[in-house]
Amino acid sequence: LGPARFNGYIDFVSVHDTYVRIRDYKSGKQKVTYAEIPTNLQLGIYALYIKRLFPDKEVVAELYYLRDGQARGHRFTDDDLLNVETKLLNIVTGILNKESFVATSNERACNWCDYAKNGVCPTGRLRLDRRGPSKY
Repeated sequence: LGPARFNGYIDFVSVHDTYVRIRDYKSGKQKVTYAEIPTNLQLGIYALYIKRLFPDKEVVAELYYLRDGQARGHRFTDDDLLNVETKLLNIVTGILNKESFVATSNERACNWCDYAKNGVCPTGRLRLDRRGPSKY
């Protein structure tokens, strides 16, 4: 998307005649509210990817909470996907132009972050260096 490359894993994909259902399993206690689901960036990115693979199908994306078996989902419209793409491009542009990149307060996230690993994020690099090379 634009100058950025993304990689990730969708936990569950089910292809049907007219739609594709994607699911991200959640094991934590904290839940995204129903109102936040349509603008959830993780689900939006997954939906955008699946729509490109299956352009003639609708995309339903949901978070599935393993603790209680509850699912919260949204059928992403073309307008929703355009909004996701615009938001994502704005974020990518801001990061690349060093306008909007802020290190996360979640230090564990640095373990998987390429910005921390390659030194673009000095906070992340420092966190990883403190842990030592065996941690990442």
